[in-house]
Amino acid sequence: MAFSMVALSVALSGWAVLGAVAQEQTQVRPVAVATVGGVTTDRDAGTTTVELDGSRSFDIDGDIVKYEWEVVTGSLAGIPITPSPADEANGIPAGRTATFVIFTRALVRENVDSIEFRLTVTDNGFPEASRSTTVSASVNHDPTAVITVSAKQPAPRGQQVTGYDDNGNGLVDENEERYTVEGVIHAPGEGGNRDFEWDIREGSLLVVDGSASYDPDGPLPDSAFRWERIYASDVASVTATLPVSTDGQRTLSTDEDPDVVGSITSETVGRLPFVRGDTADTYFLYYRLTVTDEHGASAQQIVMIVIRDAHAAPTVEIELSATDPNPSTAEDRLVGIQAAGENRYVISPEVAEDGITLIAVGTADGTARTRVLEHTWSGQGVEPDDDNRPGSRTTALFTAPEGVQQGESFTVTVEVADPADHTGSTSVELMVADNLPPEAAAPEDIDTPDGNNGGFPDTDPPSGVVVLQGLGFDPDGFELDYRWEQVLNASGRPLTLAYRGPRLSLAGADTRSAQFTLPEVTRGSQYVVYIQLTVTDRWGVSDTDIVRITIRDGDDDLRAVPGPDQRVFPGSFVRLQGRISTGLVSEEALGAATYQWVYTGIETHPRTEDRPQITQAEAAEGFVLGEWFPNADGTYHPTAGGRLKSVSGRYPYFDAPRLDGFNSVKLVFALTVGNVPGQQAHTDTVIVTVVNGYFSGLIEGPDYCANRSLGGPETYPMDSNGDHVADICALNSTRRATIARQHALERLAALNPDEYRNALHGPPDIPATPDIDESDPSLGTCIGAPMDFPGDTATSLAADACGSKGADERRLPSVPDPLDPTKAARFFSGPVITGPYFCIDFSLGGARLHAFDSNGDGVADICSLAHTRRAAVARQNALEAAFTADHPQYHAALAAACAALGTLDFGDSAADLATDHCSVPPTSIPDRGTPLPTVPPAA
Repeated sequence: MAFSMVALSVALSGWAVLGAVAQEQTQVRPVAVATVGGVTTDRDAGTTTVELDGSRSFDIDGDIVKYEWEVVTGSLAGIPITPSPADEANGIPAGRTATFVIFTRALVRENVDSIEFRLTVTDNGFPEASRSTTVSASVNHDPTAVITVSAKQPAPRGQQVTGYDDNGNGLVDENEERYTVEGVIHAPGEGGNRDFEWDIREGSLLVVDGSASYDPDGPLPDSAFRWERIYASDVASVTATLPVSTDGQRTLSTDEDPDVVGSITSETVGRLPFVRGDTADTYFLYYRLTVTDEHGASAQQIVMIVIRDAHAAPTVEIELSATDPNPSTAEDRLVGIQAAGENRYVISPEVAEDGITLIAVGTADGTARTRVLEHTWSGQGVEPDDDNRPGSRTTALFTAPEGVQQGESFTVTVEVADPADHTGSTSVELMVADNLPPEAAAPEDIDTPDGNNGGFPDTDPPSGVVVLQGLGFDPDGFELDYRWEQVLNASGRPLTLAYRGPRLSLAGADTRSAQFTLPEVTRGSQYVVYIQLTVTDRWGVSDTDIVRITIRDGDDDLRAVPGPDQRVFPGSFVRLQGRISTGLVSEEALGAATYQWVYTGIETHPRTEDRPQITQAEAAEGFVLGEWFPNADGTYHPTAGGRLKSVSGRYPYFDAPRLDGFNSVKLVFALTVGNVPGQQAHTDTVIVTVVNGYFSGLIEGPDYCANRSLGGPETYPMDSNGDHVADICALNSTRRATIARQHALERLAALNPDEYRNALHGPPDIPATPDIDESDPSLGTCIGAPMDFPGDTATSLAADACGSKGADERRLPSVPDPLDPTKAARFFSGPVITGPYFCIDFSLGGARLHAFDSNGDGVADICSLAHTRRAAVARQNALEAAFTADHPQYHAALAAACAALGTLDFGDSAADLATDHCSVPPTSIPDRGTPLPTVPPAA
């Protein structure tokens, strides 16, 4: 019996084990379901709370006995989640509901858009089973309220242009055109202001702008904005100008209707009032901006506007009373008195000794202040009138001391002060002189065609330049100063911003003879311009005369402009620059124009017949007859055997050939433009010179003349002592002709600044195609200018004209200062040429350079530059590129420069002077002559 009980116990025990295994095999894992009850922000506590709910989780074969929450978002992991106490109090497993609390600032700092949570639930099975799920809570960030303030006052009277759209936005808009004077006295943080406080001048157009406010969660609609005026001092017109409160408006403005454009005749601005107090009186205006996003989160900002009585200081002017109270003509009114500039007069000794009455007329800010202006006169010989009283007008008598001498000067000053101690003053200078006024005579009115078709005086071919020869007569026999300037009309009114005619660049504006390049005129129309001549005598007394110039459309014929001649090194990338010159303005007509480039031939030094037709080195480069060199019949392939690319476009290109045994190689290209209605096709040529160089001692490479003397490749390295080092930049003509040529180039650059700028920086309309090489010197001499000249620092290179290559920074290097003979005289310049003229003799710069002794041996061995050497070389090369002998104004400019030099002796022989370009003007292109031989000069 006992055995049976044991057996039964064992049997029951085995059944229990089998039952447990069966239960494990059939148990179902629970299902975790997590939801977010809500996300709320406590502004006072600065926290954000997320309500988490796992109550929808379930287990189909049991109960869930444990809920565990954790934060999954990486930057927030580890922050605890708090189970709701109510669950345990009601006998519910802890954590079925829970809360997650975080500081809102931390969410903003971490830039968190959503928080991910993981819920893990566990059942009561044996063994227990669990399952997890995740849920995300979106975070709504608070918006940020931002207030900006601007205030403007009307432009001074006389500077407002009626009906003119200054800023080109298509509107005559009062805020931009009429209100130009700054009305903000102090912004936040200035003058002791708090970070929300603005000091604004009375009478300003005020704009309080909240449109810079933003919401990290997305754009803010207009409905998000609300303004409230929370305080205003007792200035009734302030409350009438700006609203008390608004909804859905981003900007508050004293513009009554921001959607209506104001003008002189249709005003929409109600400016801040004049507070009519002294500078201590202030009036306050507070606004609060509330920005609320679509989820109810909001932010606020306050702005304080302080309206200050910022009235202007008084002004005063001094007038001279009539010397003849009963004049027969206007000129007789001030006999013995001549205006000699602003607040300056020349008075005769008789008037000075007899005395002259001076009248001060003051104006304060407002009639009330003007009526009580105090006047204080000062100066030698000045006696204020005893009857003077506070107000706008007072008088004083000026009498020169007995025995006053010619040329003595006296200064009379008057100061005015308003009740708030704001002061203003002015002075006049009275120069005692027995003087007769000068007389000015400009040319008679001129009528001329435009552009290259016209010119004055008439020349054949036309010069394209108007030369104005002025005359001045001083009855006293003294030298006169001359000044030419463009004016608006025959009355001499200065040009205004509204003037839309051509603005002429006058060269020689301070000489008797000024000139300008004729602009192009739209076909069928004309310009009328006025140039005023002013002559001034030694006392400052002036006279003016005006010439009226009518510039008509000259119906320019179509011309091919193949760009400037170029000098390049073997193997360099070369781009030709084609354009059209014509009076046509039709974009359609010009757009249909065709361009065709042809390679027309080669010129070499020495000539090609003095060496093999094709050398081994050239054959290795792939050169064959009929490419750069002519065929057996003397003809050339039109594209140099295919090496000239894009021959039907404006900008063909090629690699400069490496040819043996030549000092220089000239490649000639012809451009033909056509297919323009009503115009004949036209062809012109351009020369690209490929130059071989010298080894130049301490400076490796062929750039000795470019690096040390401003000549660039337009001068020729010369080995004067036979040591195989190019030690002089030799000239290819007499020194007189070379200097005259340089001066002619300078004058042409002054007359044609746009052509000069394009030669320096490249044409502005070259398309940005992938085949353009940015190192291409043909795109402007700045691009080709080396960067390794000794003495140029990185800072100076970045600031020079070549370093400024922005769209609006195509600047030109200024003309260097003239030579200072007192400094140059101390240099001895070698055994060949003595005296201070080394730089003139050897560097093509005339008196534009400065002798410099770089190594302290008493010999001026460098012609130092006013710019970086890079900019100076680029500048010289641009002059050469833009204004060669084919330029229509070149010959006239060279002749004028030769005449100006006259008989100056630079050491040139009489035989050379008789045949240089000043005596025999060049008739062919180019005009630069040939290199001097590399042998020592004759003793």
